[in-house]
Amino acid sequence: MSSETALSRWLQKEMPRQGYPLVGHKAGGITRLAEAAGIPQASMSRLVNGRVEPSIDNLRKIGRVLGYRLSDMLVHAGLVTREEVTSTGAPDPNPDIPSEISVEDLPEGERQIWELRGLTREERALAAHMVRIVRSYRNGTEPPPGIDESIDALTAVLGEMMKRNVTRRARLKRVE
Repeated sequence: MSSETALSRWLQKEMPRQGYPLVGHKAGGITRLAEAAGIPQASMSRLVNGRVEPSIDNLRKIGRVLGYRLSDMLVHAGLVTREEVTSTGAPDPNPDIPSEISVEDLPEGERQIWELRGLTREERALAAHMVRIVRSYRNGTEPPPGIDESIDALTAVLGEMMKRNVTRRARLKRVE
């Protein structure tokens, strides 16, 4: 087995982004992610370092913690292609999503925000930023900059959404 797998390359990028740093003075991401996912630390270390192929169960557990569906995790592990897990009846892409946003690479909560109809680009960007802030608190890491301004702006956006009745028609699924 090579010392690198598709999943290990992806985890090494994604874990720090999600608040599970692998290097530096706040390292310990492998241990914290293993605990959060209910996977032995040694197994998580072998996955991150590319020494083993993942089981479906471990992909599911890691995905739950990081906010990804099992189908996304199978793609990240290189076990299936995006086309293989995309249904043929999928709706057309949302034209309101900026071209620089790669929605399929986002964690589930952020992806749902960008795919939600009835919001402006600015509202989606703000809501996605708030998801990252909440996730950072949950993971015990520093929140992204601009939290005070984001909270004020989010309050205004939520008020507008309520007026437009968006929240009643288009609910976000809870991401565990």
